[in-house]
Amino acid sequence: MWDTKSRFKAQSAFAVGRNSQEAEEVDKQRLLHQHLCLETDVSELKKKLQTQKEEHQRQDAQRVRNIEEVKAEALHWKQKWQHVAVTLQSAFKELDDLKKTNLVVDRRSLHQGSVLMPVYEEDEENAENAPVGTNLLNKNLHH
Repeated sequence: MWDTKSRFKAQSAFAVGRNSQEAEEVDKQRLLHQHLCLETDVSELKKKLQTQKEEHQRQDAQRVRNIEEVKAEALHWKQKWQHVAVTLQSAFKELDDLKKTNLVVDRRSLHQGSVLMPVYEEDEENAENAPVGTNLLNKNLHH
């Protein structure tokens, strides 16, 4: 029935089939191993991404806190400088009022014969204790 030639062909086909199955099995194992490695890589990358996300959230929260601190500090100094500006403005107004008052007094004193304001004319010692702006020497033109 079976001649040698047919037998050889049958054995070759069987061997090829067996080699083909072995090759497929090896290929399947290689692909399975590659798949497992890729899954491990993906899992590690997901963990790394989650860690980075958490770190970025912590950093963002810290930035928000820093911004709030800077805003509070800026508000504090803004209020201080506004107070200084109001005080300075008030002082300048008071100084202008004093200058206007002194100018009126100076004009009256010129009519009375004095060169400067007639403040503390009788007592020169009191002139040293006079308020700021009034500590002027008084000279009578008549002396």
